[in-house]
This record gives sequence, structure tokens and C-alpha cells, in this order.
Amino acid sequence: MGLLLALVLRVCADPNNMPFSNRAGEGIENALARIVAGELHAKLEYYWAPIRRGYVRNTLNADKCDAMMEVPAEFARTAATRPWYTSSYVFVTRPGTSVGSFDDPALRKLRIGVQVIGNDYSNTPPAHALGVRGIVGNVVGFPVYGDQGKPDPEAAIIDAVARSDIDVAVAWGPLAGWFAARAGLQVVPVSPDRQGPFRFSFPMAIGVKRGNEQLRRALDAAIERKRPEIDALLARYHVPSHRVYVSDEGSDDVSVLENDVVVARIPVGKRPRGLKLAPDGKLYVAVSGSPRAGPGVRDEDLPPPDRGQDGIAVVDLGHANAVTRLPGGPDPESFDLSRDGRLLFVSNEDASALSVVEIATARVLASVKVGAQPEGVTVSPDGKLVYVTSEEDGEIDVVDASRFTLLARPQVAPRPRAVAFTPDGARAFVTAEQGAAVDVIDARRHQRVGRIAVAGKPMGLAMSRDGSRVWVSTGRGGSVAVIDAATDRVLRTFEKVGARPWGLGLSPQGDRLYSANGPSDDVSVIDAESGRILQRVPVGKSPWGIAVSRY
Repeated sequence: MGLLLALVLRVCADPNNMPFSNRAGEGIENALARIVAGELHAKLEYYWAPIRRGYVRNTLNADKCDAMMEVPAEFARTAATRPWYTSSYVFVTRPGTSVGSFDDPALRKLRIGVQVIGNDYSNTPPAHALGVRGIVGNVVGFPVYGDQGKPDPEAAIIDAVARSDIDVAVAWGPLAGWFAARAGLQVVPVSPDRQGPFRFSFPMAIGVKRGNEQLRRALDAAIERKRPEIDALLARYHVPSHRVYVSDEGSDDVSVLENDVVVARIPVGKRPRGLKLAPDGKLYVAVSGSPRAGPGVRDEDLPPPDRGQDGIAVVDLGHANAVTRLPGGPDPESFDLSRDGRLLFVSNEDASALSVVEIATARVLASVKVGAQPEGVTVSPDGKLVYVTSEEDGEIDVVDASRFTLLARPQVAPRPRAVAFTPDGARAFVTAEQGAAVDVIDARRHQRVGRIAVAGKPMGLAMSRDGSRVWVSTGRGGSVAVIDAATDRVLRTFEKVGARPWGLGLSPQGDRLYSANGPSDDVSVIDAESGRILQRVPVGKSPWGIAVSRY
């Protein structure tokens, strides 16, 4: 069929297969079909058929429909579009039980549910992974297709966890995320995503009949243009799939990790460091023409800066390229977005200033004089204040976010780097590299009210969504400290997490911590509770900062 001639998009789908599809149009595949059909100005029609063996042969290849909304990107029986998401198999448990790896000793004692296609318990990756470890006697199989005579047939494996019939389920992420959210269960992606010949993470695409290049290309373009809507869709359906963006200062790009696998490298400009995700699907990255200087290097021994390279790169994540560059003042290093997404507050290290950039007009509205060598920039949760760290002066410069005036300059320990507010905005934590401490600031009075000793050289910060925990990277200390935000004490220290960990990011579920390790050109994936290193992911050169998507 030629899409451009017929102006109809015929989709084959299962009528009773939530969270993917149903006749009422409530599934994620139904929603995706509406998005792409609307983008192509095509009428959407369905051919309904339960998914069984021979599904492609009896639907797509029999010309009953033009597209299947979800197939593995490497699926040989169809021509696949670009992936619209990547997800993985996950462990689903009740609160109080946590499993993240097939090598967890607890799996030998727990009752485990796995999805199976046949009756030999060996045809899905989790079944294989358990089998080679000799974990078979405590495994219960649940048919992938389920009982079509019942509503939500694929929910059975997750319902079994909720009823305590089994202790842990290993299921495909989108299915598990949807039903686990309804039952209040925990979801943890299998890690690492590849173990020997077994793979647990897969990119998913739209499948069309092989040879229908016109439709495949049209759908590719629709996915690219509608990426922000698709990302929002994934969040709404609780698909366990998040992206980690890493600024690679030494290779002038941003590495993109999906399910802890590098899926893209995006050139953004010279010396990318600070980066932030915006709700509108844009990624902002501070780039700079100032030469890199290691410890002990004098400024007068460096080549002159190229100010033409300074700015804030704007990356359209739907197109995966830097589409424009905003001004950011001289040598922009870190920044934050105003709560309404209208402004950028940018630290200018060489100028001892904070630039206020209006995104819509691409102009600098104001330059606020702050302390020498400003670095960290964080907007308060209520959007009224901007906290800026001054490395050289050992202070926090508190700026009014609407009037762009300096309000206070509380002193902190030497060489402050990063700031993180508690969710209620009452307090702020500030790392001090040379002070071997994290200072606690009363953000109402802008006064230091505590100091937490942290071994090493405290650099980056990550805070849990509920504000109960703060993770602190220690740079050359090679560790991450975990602070109890209620008692302001170090609970534990994760040793040897990487070479000079700097930027930190926390997964949306709060179970994984990511550290950018500059000297070793990789990112550590860390179990946020135990500190166990789950993976070391090679990225670009000298990774600096990390931003994590919300889904």
C-alpha cells in the first residue's frame, strides 16, 4: 500500500493485550498509532487479531494491515523503523524485597515467576539465565500470551507477586511497569543488560512489510518529529526506560545511555560541561572556548580562549543534534533553568558573573556580579532564588531570580562546587572540595547551619526525590558518600566507584546512581542502596556532567 496515496494507516493489534493494545484504544500502542497517524494526516484503521505464533504471516504479510506498532528493531520478519523506545526485562517484587541481578543469592530461595512461550521453560532470556545457574526447582512459568478469555491476560505474573503466590517476577519491562504501578510493587531493571550470550534489553520499533520503504520512511520521520510526545507516553505508561545524558568534555559531545547502553553520541561544541533537560524535550549544554587547564597549570601558559565557541548548545532530542546555540556569557560552565522554562542562569567563571539568558529571544537580559570563579548554579524549588557557588571566595551568592539582584553571600567551606536543595526548599547542601565537607544552608535565612565532614574532595551532588538521602561524589577520593538529610550525617561511603567521580545523577526510580568518571572515560552504574557497581559504561572522553530523564 502506498500511504501517501491511500491516506489510511491500517494497524494490526491484539484486541485484549494491555498495556499494549485493546479494542477500547487504551494501550500504549493505540496511543502511538494515534500520534503517528495524526502526524501523517492519515485515517487510522485497525485489523484485530490475538497475538500468536505466525502473527506476522497472518496479518502484515497477508496484507490485512500496514504496520505493527511494536516489534524488536532487529526483527527479521518485518522492515523496522527507528526505535521509539528501549526497555528491558525487570525484576518485580513487593516492597521490602529487592533483586537486581540473576547472581543474587536470594534467587535460590525465592519463588520466581518467568514468562514462557512454550512448555520447556527455556525460551525467554530470563528462563535461560536462571537455567544456566541451576535455578529451576523454584521457578513458575506464566504464558506470554495469557488467557484471552480474561481481561488483562498478561497481568497474571504481576498479580501473582501482589498476592504473594510468588516472591519475584522477571517480566518484560512495559508490561511489568504498567501492572506493578497499579499494585504498588517495586520494579528493578535486570543488570547488566547483557550476560554472555543472553540479552535483556531491546530497542523496539514500528514494523512494516518488507519492501514498503515509503511507509517506513514516513513513520521514521513521524517518530523523529513527535519524540517529546512519545517520551511523555512512555512515562504515562510506566515503561521502565530512562535516558542518561553525559557531557564529554574531552570529545566535544554528549553520550546518550538508554538502559545503561550507549545509543548515541551527539556533537554539541567545545568543552561541554553543565547540562540540563527541559520539559519541552530540549537538552541544554554549556560549551566553552576556554582551554582546559589541569591542576597546577597557570592561565598565562594556556592559549587564548576562543570566545566564538562560548554558549549554550540547544539539542532537539527528537532530531538528536544541536539545532542552535544561545549566548551564555564568557566561559559558561554550569547553569540552571527557571521554573517556568523561560530563562537560563549561567555561571561565567572567567567574568565572575551570572548571566541571565532569555531562551525565546536568545539574548542576555542581565549580568549579575558574583564571587570569583563561580561554578555551581541551582534554582530553588519555588523558583524565587538562584544559588551560585564561588570557588575562589568560598561563598554562596544568593540571587533574586526575578529582579536579578544579589541578596546575600553566606560563607561556606573552601572551594564550593555544587548545590542541591531539599524538595521543600528549606535547606540547601553545598559541596566544598578543599574543605572536605558538605555545608548545610538554611535557605530561608541564607545562613550556614551545619557542616558534614566528608572524606576526599566533595564535588557532585544527587538528592532523592523525597529529600531523605544525598549522594556526594568525592573526585580524587574515588568514592561516593551517602548522607542522611534528616540527621546530617554520613551513613556510609561507597568506595572505589570510579576514577575521579564528578557529576552524579539518580535514576527516576531512585535505585541507580550514575557517576561521570573523567580520567577513565566511563560512567559507573551504582546500586544506590548498597553501593555495588552494576556496570562501567564506556562513553566519550573526560565525562563531566550527568542529566537523567524523568521516565
